Order: sequence, then C-alpha cells, then structure tokens
Amino acid sequence: MLLLAGALLVGAHADDSEDVPEEDAPEESGETDAEAEARAAERTAKNRAAAMAMMDAAGPNGWLERGWRADLNVDLGGGNPWADDWIWFGRGRVGIMRVAEPTYLTLGVTAEHLWPLPQPTAIGLELEAMEMVSAIQLIGGGGLDLSANWRWHLGLGWQIFGVEVNFSGSDRLVMGKIRIPISWFVYAIKES
Repeated sequence: MLLLAGALLVGAHADDSEDVPEEDAPEESGETDAEAEARAAERTAKNRAAAMAMMDAAGPNGWLERGWRADLNVDLGGGNPWADDWIWFGRGRVGIMRVAEPTYLTLGVTAEHLWPLPQPTAIGLELEAMEMVSAIQLIGGGGLDLSANWRWHLGLGWQIFGVEVNFSGSDRLVMGKIRIPISWFVYAIKES
C-alpha cells in the first residue's frame, strides 16, 4: 500500500513537471522552444522511471531484499489450561530462511524438551511462514521423541509472541510462547 502511494506521488510530480516553469521559459533563458520541450521531456522521463521503480520494488531497481539467510532461534513457553499441571517447553531451531520481502519462509531442524512429559525430548523439523508488514507467523512441525513416538505442533504468532498446540501421543497441549530470534539480532547488528 505504501509502495503504491509513493509511486502515485512520484507519478503526480512527473505529470506536474511537464509544465515548463516561468523561470525556464525560452524568452527569458535564451533557449528555444524545442530545447525547453526536450529538457521538460527528459525530466518527465526520469520521474516516470522513478515511479516505475517504486511500483516494482521487487524488480532489479527495487529495494526489497531477496535471497537466503541462516536461521537460528529459541522458543520458550508454557501452559495447558485444561490440565492439572502446567507444561513447560523449550525448543531450538537451526535452518535456512528464504527471504522474499515482505515474506520469509524458514525450514529448520528442531530439538525440543517438554517438562514433565514421560519422554520430554524430541528431534524434528519445523516450517515457518512470516509476513513482515503484519508480523504474523504460521508455524508447523513435527518430530520423534526418544521412544520413537511422533509429536506434532502448530502455532500462530505475532512478532515474538505466539500460541501453540502440541500433539504428543494422546496429549493435546495448548501453550503460550516467546520467541528469541537470534539470527535476526545478528543480522540487525551486522547491517547497522
């Protein structure tokens, strides 16, 4: 939306610049009508090119980032309001992130520990999709615990906060969590 508004502003300026200002009129500056029209046309073309670059921010002249990054983060949380005892968990993920701003898609290997489950440790994979403008994250993953039982989780998050449902055997665990995006901190420090 902001990109479109910026492009419209630049485009409107380009249309306004087609009129030759009074101080640039040929009779006062000594240029001919043809020279003044050529200069005005050049100025209009440059403004229109700038407007097109803003409208195609993902293009070769755009400013949106494209590429791959390493990803490392830690999730900490707890909950399960339908049980007598609370469940606590920690999960680390290392993986690779596909950057196509404003969208980020991450696939990584996870190691998690849920207390006080009988088999608390599991190793698995996690997929995350995040849209940067709204900061909404959709997360899904699964893995095997040390008894070779499957464990699944689905989550919805906003910035560093989230809610997750974890399916561990017959248990259905609902937990709140906080994400510590270590790779984002490293990237921000490196870019500053």
